[in-house]
Amino acid sequence: MMNKLNIQIIGLIIVVSIILITNSIFNRYSFEQSDLASFKRDTIDQILKDLEYLSFQSIYIDDEKTEYLKTKNDTIYNRLIKLYKQEFELTQKIVSELIENKLIEKYSQDIAILSKFEIDFTSFVNNNENLTDWLNNNSHKTISQNKSILNIEKLLQEKRKVYISNSKKLINQIYISDIIQTFLIIAITILIVIILYKEKIKYKILADNYKQISITKDKFFSIISHDLKNPFNSIFGFSELILKNSRKYPIEKIEKFVENIYYVSKNTYNLLENLLEWSRLQSKKLKPNFQSVNINEIIKDVFELLKHIAEQKFISLTFESNSTSNISADREMVKTVLRNLITNAIKFTDVNGQIILKTFENNKILYIEILDNGIGMDETTKNNLFKLEVKNSIIGTNGEKGTGLGLILCKELTELNNGKITVESEIDKGTKFTILLPIINR
Repeated sequence: MMNKLNIQIIGLIIVVSIILITNSIFNRYSFEQSDLASFKRDTIDQILKDLEYLSFQSIYIDDEKTEYLKTKNDTIYNRLIKLYKQEFELTQKIVSELIENKLIEKYSQDIAILSKFEIDFTSFVNNNENLTDWLNNNSHKTISQNKSILNIEKLLQEKRKVYISNSKKLINQIYISDIIQTFLIIAITILIVIILYKEKIKYKILADNYKQISITKDKFFSIISHDLKNPFNSIFGFSELILKNSRKYPIEKIEKFVENIYYVSKNTYNLLENLLEWSRLQSKKLKPNFQSVNINEIIKDVFELLKHIAEQKFISLTFESNSTSNISADREMVKTVLRNLITNAIKFTDVNGQIILKTFENNKILYIEILDNGIGMDETTKNNLFKLEVKNSIIGTNGEKGTGLGLILCKELTELNNGKITVESEIDKGTKFTILLPIINR
């Protein structure tokens, strides 16, 4: 089956072919008409030369005729007869060419006059009439003949101008036709290139999407097979020890095991929440529910949720608010972003460390900064933080494990809410994540 691209290309090729064939037929016809016009013009030029010669011949005959009428000389007689024969042969040739090339009407008065004069002379020769009498009787016909020659010359000059004009017009038409054809072919070629380029971009996007899907799938199965499986091994291990030794172990040891089970379960639950959120994002099922949100309220809720985790490492959580404006965002998505970033900060901050969260406004943008004085990261790690294809799982300061999925989720959720997330960090100097979200116009 032909796809849309093939149909478009074939359609354009057919259009180009039609243009080329049509232009070829038009040019051929125009060239033929131009050649015909040139041939007619050359024929007229030749006839005009013959007419010019005929005029000179007539003048010469008039001189000889005058001399003969004075002297009645036989030599002049013979020469005069010969000149008349030459004149009438040339006249016959001119008349024949005029009629044959349809340059003048066959029954034109001027043609009739020229032909009649020739007939009269032929009759004179055949009947052996007296030349003097014949010349005297036909003197007025000579004047008519010269007038007819002038009329024919004038007509031919007009026709010559028309044929020259037509020839130039046809050549210009061919030239313009070729220019139009060239521009059309260039335009269609450009159109084909644009179509192919767009298809290339489309296929590249599809290829990138397939690549992303493959990476997403690999990441998904990696999390399921390792990051979800391993915590359960820990939970099963501690549970089994308690089950088998509940009567033997002191209460303090059992409490320690239960505490480990609790935190492993909670971290696994958080991971599962992120995994589900991320899966919904990839399937395009997660859409933001925009509403007016007070960021201070969300931060307080997140602090309340995470303070006991920070207390386990004796990390202080501080909130400095310099904004009272509301933002247009999805409350739960923003809460997920903050929860992940603060959890991440706790993970990579040493015991007795500090995490500060600040908010301030600038140019209708709300800035949320999460600063810690933890272990920081190098440039390579920082540049790969939001890349799914790069494994970004780093062990925390207290042995905490992660998948790197939380930060990717933060970036995607922030962008879904028309925001932006940036990061600054140095080894052993801590890390600062900054979230930028639009403030509602007041």
